[in-house]
Amino acid sequence: MAISVGIHNINTTTIGTQSYTSPSGSTSQVSGSSFIVVASTSAGTLATVSDTVNGSSTGNTWTVPTPTSGTNPIQEVNDTPWLWLFLCTNGAGGVNHEVTVNAGTAHTVNCVNFIEIKGGASSNIIDKLASVYENSAQSSVSCPITLTGSGELALGFIMNGGHASNTYTPAGGFSSLDTYTTTDVNSLASCTKTGASGTVNPNIAVGFSGQDYVAMTIGLLQTSSAGGIPPIAAPFRIAHRWL
Repeated sequence: MAISVGIHNINTTTIGTQSYTSPSGSTSQVSGSSFIVVASTSAGTLATVSDTVNGSSTGNTWTVPTPTSGTNPIQEVNDTPWLWLFLCTNGAGGVNHEVTVNAGTAHTVNCVNFIEIKGGASSNIIDKLASVYENSAQSSVSCPITLTGSGELALGFIMNGGHASNTYTPAGGFSSLDTYTTTDVNSLASCTKTGASGTVNPNIAVGFSGQDYVAMTIGLLQTSSAGGIPPIAAPFRIAHRWL
């Protein structure tokens, strides 16, 4: 199975609380999927992620991967929020799969995007991860990565302090995935590209230029059984019987 996006959701109202749990009703694969949570919080420390299936803990392990370029989390300095990317590789899933992001005492969660990755590598799934902070007037935000594999899944994310007129339009063969915009806290959007290889760049066009933005791009490797050259069979010996 080629690598692809499974279930995905984003908050639909302003959060602004210490903890946020994603909507119920989403069913992920019982096993074999990886999961990404991209979240905006008011602080660059203390944030954690946990998840449940039908109200019971999955026992999944969530990490904050180190980018090949930039930082994770990364701050949008003008409005001060931080953008985080959390990863769970080869985790457990099921019915009513929910994630909870906790920003830590005295801090708030602003936006949360939860994404299931199907058909990805069962370990070391990240090929490249980059983040960038843009603090000058621009009509688009560039965050390229150069992939080492083929047939990868690339995801792009962008965050801003929040403008109702803001729209996000990806380029470079990326398609919009989830978007939340607001005037009072943050806006967050994601996009995706399948079958990715070489240098990829969502280069997301913004509807409100002259603002500060942060962006992330990640390339994810597919499972080794998805396409490619099949393994060579072990040599065998034919036994002959002489008459």
